[in-house]
Amino acid sequence: MAKSKLIKWDFIDVDDLNIKHLQDFTIKDLTKMFLREDPMVPELAYLAFLLKSKWGILFNIERGIKRTLMQLRLPLFEGQGLSWNERKMNPAKIWASEDSLDEDTFKMVKVALEYMIKTQKPIPPVVVWLIKTESRYNLVCHDGHHRISIANKLKMPIPAIVLEYWIDNRENPILPQKIPYRKINTYTVNLPVEKFEPI
Repeated sequence: MAKSKLIKWDFIDVDDLNIKHLQDFTIKDLTKMFLREDPMVPELAYLAFLLKSKWGILFNIERGIKRTLMQLRLPLFEGQGLSWNERKMNPAKIWASEDSLDEDTFKMVKVALEYMIKTQKPIPPVVVWLIKTESRYNLVCHDGHHRISIANKLKMPIPAIVLEYWIDNRENPILPQKIPYRKINTYTVNLPVEKFEPI
């Protein structure tokens, strides 16, 4: 199959597609695919979108949590020390761990969520940490900043996996060092959308 920028959608051989092809679609490819009227093309975009998420096309929550822990290199004691729950959240209440949103990704996620709402497809959950500070608990986004921002614009709750790393209660806890949200101190819905030129 041709590289994504050379795809001729009128002549695409669906039988020739596999997971590797879906992973090769760029953000701009997916934006165009979600907007196509041919129902098969947005469906492929949805599958590719799921493959790019932590959960995969089967929404495997345990797999996604393991990937999150590996990404941050958080130690556990005999597999213990982490609790999680799945819930719908108000996007306006989630703090950011990034300082801006990418414009191309923002456009793609917007049309993706609109497609999922229109077709009643499951939305992959975002990853949120419950972090205790001196005076309160904060809900901090680890993965899914764009989905949170767009869900807020669409006035809808966002599905989330809320993680709590409860073994780390020392003076200098590991998790806030791994997720430096205190330096940013803003809600995800207030992040600026910026255009990043490729290097």
